[in-house]
Amino acid sequence: MLNRYQKTIFTPTSISENPKPLDWFIAIFLVIVQQDAFITVTHLLLYPGEGEDGAENIFNTLSNIICIILLFIGSIPVLPLLKRLAFRNIYSILYITVVLSSIIWSLHPDLSLRRGCAYVLTIGIAGYIAVRFTPEQALLVLARSFAIGGVCSVAFVLLFPEIGIMSGGELEGNWRGVYPHKNPFGFAMAIALFVQIQLIASAKQRSISAYAWACFYIVLVFLSKSTTALTTSILYVFAGINYVLWKNNRIYGYNLLLITSLAVAVLLPASFLAPDLFLGVIGKDSTLTGRTDVWDAVVELISQKPVLGWGYRAMWIPADPISVWVDSRAGWRVPSAHNSFLEVTLEIGLIGLASLILIICQAFWRAIRCCALGLLPFGLFSLVFFIGTIVAGQTVETLGVNQDIDWLVFNILSFLAGERLAAIYSTDGDRSVN
Repeated sequence: MLNRYQKTIFTPTSISENPKPLDWFIAIFLVIVQQDAFITVTHLLLYPGEGEDGAENIFNTLSNIICIILLFIGSIPVLPLLKRLAFRNIYSILYITVVLSSIIWSLHPDLSLRRGCAYVLTIGIAGYIAVRFTPEQALLVLARSFAIGGVCSVAFVLLFPEIGIMSGGELEGNWRGVYPHKNPFGFAMAIALFVQIQLIASAKQRSISAYAWACFYIVLVFLSKSTTALTTSILYVFAGINYVLWKNNRIYGYNLLLITSLAVAVLLPASFLAPDLFLGVIGKDSTLTGRTDVWDAVVELISQKPVLGWGYRAMWIPADPISVWVDSRAGWRVPSAHNSFLEVTLEIGLIGLASLILIICQAFWRAIRCCALGLLPFGLFSLVFFIGTIVAGQTVETLGVNQDIDWLVFNILSFLAGERLAAIYSTDGDRSVN
């Protein structure tokens, strides 16, 4: 079975023909926009002092319009494949349905409508890349888009340090490059590192330039000073080292995995038993920079509308009375719930949270099935990325949101895994991949 499948994935039978230069351009451009790169800093350059809210940024609207046009052009040759992909990802369709339906009861229906459409665009981009490119090509699309973002960020900081480097309070000296904030910059570079490590692990001959790119992204993660991005980067590096060791010598690989598992088994209980000490080691206070106060307020809001929520992306409007109330509770201007699961439940209730959990479970099941069938390193690295995204989601929104690079890559990997499994099962009697 694996021999037949190997032939399937390297001679792209899931696409009508090999991607053309226009396909590569479209995909790379779409991913760059989903990184939220260049948009905010362009606004700040042309309109200094007018704020950084992407919702009020004309460049954000223009970039999304261009993405819709390009996605439509690129999707025409693969519409039948996109239709089959949709039927294989019913949970994603369910989540989209909940998102768009929330317009009916949303606190701000106009925002939910606009951002709900942007969410459909994000998932459409993930689906397009999954059916238009092979997994290896999809990684190259991601790698090239991150390379553009990373290199341009360095150039931007050199040319406009007053914008490229954040200032004020705890953000003093944090790099954001061409991204809206240090966290999106750090997360993008962490994912860039993940993609580069997977390319290195997949390559038969590893070049010096591949390692140089990985080191470049590590440096940028450090310059962002994003603790969450650094944590996920460490996870990706350990996964890469463990895979290479396991591939070259199974004993060394298993030993490193055992040591890592023991370390996690010790550190995880320690983080609960002595949180102040544990967080102090990584430079955080016990409130996680005020997040715990936000979480308490968010839980109260969820209890008022637990089933349907307040509307997709309809919260955190500066002049809105509810947002002002949360700000007063936290003592600072709160831009989000700072937790993916709380944010989703706040916006689209328990029904939305249930839909999201189904998507996550399906992604994990697909990655585990790929590993069980020997589809390495793709299955293993997909599993690691899913874990990293959930870890990052404990302090920032990485799940179920529009125009978010973490969620875009999460869905690309899940869709690709589903397509790989479908290719196997189609040779064995059309068994379900869900």
